[in-house]
Amino acid sequence: GILSQPITRVEVEALPTEIPDELTLDISDLEIGHARRVADLTAPPGVTIRTPPDEAIAIMSAPKVEVEAAPAEAVEAEAPPEAAAEAPAPEGAEPPPDTGTGGREEH
Repeated sequence: GILSQPITRVEVEALPTEIPDELTLDISDLEIGHARRVADLTAPPGVTIRTPPDEAIAIMSAPKVEVEAAPAEAVEAEAPPEAAAEAPAPEGAEPPPDTGTGGREEH
C-alpha cells in the first residue's frame, strides 16, 4: 500500500524539561484502507497531547493502477484492409497511373 502522513507534528503540553523529542507509533500491522489517529499515540508521564484525537497521523491507501495507452503502431495494425486501400497517398507521392477503366481492370 501507499502510506501517507497528513500530519507530522502534534501539539503537547508538558513542563519544558519533559517535552519529548519524539512520539512513536507502530504501524507495522496497518492495513490498506485503515488509519492511525492521534488517539493511538501514547504520551509519556507528565505529557498531554493537545492535538484533536481524531486527526489521522498515518493512512494506508491502495496503490493506483495506471492503464497504458495502446501504442500507435498497434492501432494502425488493427485497421481493416479496406481502410488502408482507401487511405490518401502520402504528401509528395505520385498518384497511380490512370488506366482509363474507371478503376476496373480489363482482361
